[in-house]
Amino acid sequence: MQPLFEASGWALPKSIAQQVPPNEKKKIKNAVQTTKESQATKEADQLQAELAKLNDGPKKQQDKKQKNKRPLEETKRQKANEGSVQKKQKNVIQNKQKDVIQNKQKADQKKKLQALLSKNNNVEKNQKSKPEQTKPAHSGPSKTKPAQTKPAIDEGLTPLQRKMKEKLSGARFRWLNEQLYTTPGNKSFSLFQEKPELFDEYHEGFRHQVESWPVNPVDIIIGQLKSMPKNTVIADLGCGDAMIAQSLKKHNVLSFDLIAKNELVTACDISKLPLEPESVDVAVFSLSLMGTNYLDFLKEAHRVLKVGGELKIAEVVSRFSDLDAFITLLEELGYDFMDKEDDNKMFVMLYFTKRPNYNEEVDQEMLAGLSKTQIRSLKKGAGITQSNTKLQKKAQSLLKPCLYKKR
Repeated sequence: MQPLFEASGWALPKSIAQQVPPNEKKKIKNAVQTTKESQATKEADQLQAELAKLNDGPKKQQDKKQKNKRPLEETKRQKANEGSVQKKQKNVIQNKQKDVIQNKQKADQKKKLQALLSKNNNVEKNQKSKPEQTKPAHSGPSKTKPAQTKPAIDEGLTPLQRKMKEKLSGARFRWLNEQLYTTPGNKSFSLFQEKPELFDEYHEGFRHQVESWPVNPVDIIIGQLKSMPKNTVIADLGCGDAMIAQSLKKHNVLSFDLIAKNELVTACDISKLPLEPESVDVAVFSLSLMGTNYLDFLKEAHRVLKVGGELKIAEVVSRFSDLDAFITLLEELGYDFMDKEDDNKMFVMLYFTKRPNYNEEVDQEMLAGLSKTQIRSLKKGAGITQSNTKLQKKAQSLLKPCLYKKR
């Protein structure tokens, strides 16, 4: 019989290992576990270190890039700030230079205007110093060529200077125009006699206003007068530059205004013409019924007109508050209404003739031996005359002053 632990191909070991006590086994086991744990922790630490390296690599690169970018951005900002500061400084310098140039230009313009004004004043003084040639009251104008005054050309003036001059002349014209329409004729006559240069300023502005009209009324009147006989005596009342006399040299044209603009004009107050009664064939008022006493101008025209003589009036449409009442007013002064042309939007043409003097309607024999007061009251009672004050008030209400608005 074989032994218990014997089998074919297997045998007991010759030296059997000593039996380890249980305490030692625990110690060995714990040591193995600690070594394993330490190895695991080491491996974990190595893995974490490698992961940290992998994560820290791009972060460091980004930090480096950001660090590199920051100084570039700061330099750019500094350059931009410096550029804006330089631009501001440059703009300030340019603005200062512009202000200096503009102030210099304004000073130069002022000097030029002052020089121009002083030059005009010297010319006017020289003209005043020259003795004026007296002209006979009843004789016709001389046939010598009139000294036509051309509007001054503003040579050497900048556009700004021209604009300033136009504003000044416009304001001056409005003031003069207001004086002519809102004061009696004798005051306007005194004003222009004291300062003749104002007359030139007014007519320069007046020409500028009429230039915008489609037709100048004086051209219409000239066309009508051309067909009249050469010996026709024409009184141009408020003639200005005496355009009628300049255009009708073969006719006997007597030109009157507040200032003798040229040798064709006689300076006078229109309410006191230096003419004999019934010595004129045609009397003309072309835009010249100015002054608060324009009624006296119409009475004076009636005095110097021959019986049957013609009165031609051209006036601005806007002046008439009641055109029919204005015509009636002239009929009360001794005129017969003939015709009117009101198809023009700017002005109206009125035509009258002189009736026989209303003083002759009362039999002179009836007035013999009566005092002036009795004659006046008799005429008033007969309806021949009206109170001058009432007529003046009526006249002022029917023909308004022609005033221009401020621009």
